[in-house]
Amino acid sequence: FVTGILIFCRGTKLEKLRLAFGMFDTHKTGYISRDEMFRFIDSFIRASVPIGQNSFSPTDDVSGILNTLALQATKEFFSLADTNDDDQVSWSEFLRFYRQYGQKVQWL
Repeated sequence: FVTGILIFCRGTKLEKLRLAFGMFDTHKTGYISRDEMFRFIDSFIRASVPIGQNSFSPTDDVSGILNTLALQATKEFFSLADTNDDDQVSWSEFLRFYRQYGQKVQWL
């Protein structure tokens, strides 16, 4: 845990990307699956949307909307990153994706 904090605070961009890849690859297969990326994006979106006072009511159909957004973002990520269409993103594909699109991706 402490090593991760130090890398995020002081590490090189490549070290930070390697750490992020490892966080996305929750099953530790060396690849990011659609499910792993969906879970990350879904959590990120839900944490970014204020629910409660002066925002959405928990009874609104917010959950369905957020789920749709996460599915669309996951699909877009895979359309750009999964260059060999094997339904998983390797480290080299992830690095290429970041180098090409990273400045446009708010959650990375």
